[in-house]
Amino acid sequence: MFLGHYAVAWAMGILVVSHWVLDVIVHRPDLPLAPGSETRIGFWLWNSIPATIAVELALYAAGIYVHLRSTVGRDRIGRYGFWTQAPSLTPHLPG
Repeated sequence: MFLGHYAVAWAMGILVVSHWVLDVIVHRPDLPLAPGSETRIGFWLWNSIPATIAVELALYAAGIYVHLRSTVGRDRIGRYGFWTQAPSLTPHLPG
């Protein structure tokens, strides 16, 4: 019974750490290196419009890929409906 709880705890811990790593890439140097640490880090990705657009488009494409690989339309609406909605999901990029 408790084994499932440990697995969930580990998964949540991994998700928190991976989120922090992604935040370091995009934030200005305002993230503490460790709790209580005076050292703050960040790589300022969002200060570069071309890099921001590249990352946003890559994430959008990855999301579309995952969606298409994990779902199957059961009828014509299911097969083509996504493509009628995909343009409205396009990220609003800075410009």
